[in-house]
Amino acid sequence: MKDASRIKHSRKLILQPKTLLVGYALLDVVWTYLSTSHNQTEAILEASAIGSDIDFMYSPLQLTVLGPGILLLASTSLWLSRPWSYVVAIAASAWLLYRGIVKWGAIASALNPEVSRWSNSVLKWWWTYGSAGWDFPRYLLGALIIVGAMGALVRDRATRV
Repeated sequence: MKDASRIKHSRKLILQPKTLLVGYALLDVVWTYLSTSHNQTEAILEASAIGSDIDFMYSPLQLTVLGPGILLLASTSLWLSRPWSYVVAIAASAWLLYRGIVKWGAIASALNPEVSRWSNSVLKWWWTYGSAGWDFPRYLLGALIIVGAMGALVRDRATRV
């Protein structure tokens, strides 16, 4: 009887949205690291096979895992459910969204500086070539974390008063 209630309680904890969010963020970090590491290794092997300069290929690994790492920090902070962790979640999510806006601006200025930053061509390029399939969920979850953490912070503050 005790084991059945423990299993039921464990399922309830695992299926909470905050726990699923942390799981997704952890999966995102691991997947991004493995994918980038694999692509980097292939590029280095190909460049060394043709005798090309490979110095430019050493740095992207750390920068690529930074976005998923920020999402992991934000989701873990939200999961902790402490007032200070809500502030950390808001700050990390805001940084993640800021990095997205900077990336969007870089894409827009690289395509054509005379075209509006919010044009459809920038969106198409970002979605097709700019890894939007992985970036968009991160930015969406970052925005949801900000809203959730602000709501939880206000609710926590109201219960303390």
